[in-house]
Amino acid sequence: MSNIKDLLTFPCEFPIKVMGLASAELKAAVLQTLYKYLPDFKEEQLKYRSSRNGRYLSITANIMASDQETIDKIYIEFNSNPLILMTL
Repeated sequence: MSNIKDLLTFPCEFPIKVMGLASAELKAAVLQTLYKYLPDFKEEQLKYRSSRNGRYLSITANIMASDQETIDKIYIEFNSNPLILMTL
C-alpha cells in the first residue's frame, strides 16, 4: 500500500478547503495563514461558498505547494484555529 505522500509530485497544485461560521474574521484568518506559508499567494485564488442559510462559509484555496511540509503546516494551523470548524 502506498503512502499518500508518494502520490504527490512537487511542486503541485493542491486544494485546501476550510469551513466555519461566516465572518470577516474567518476570511482574515485563512488569508493570514496562507500568506505566512505562501508569500506569493493572492487573495483572488480563494473561492467562497455560503451555506443555503448563509450561516456557514466554505473557503477553497488552490495553492501551489512546493513540499509536503508546507501543506502539513497549513493544515496544523487551520486545525488549531477555533474559527475553522473543518478542513478538507
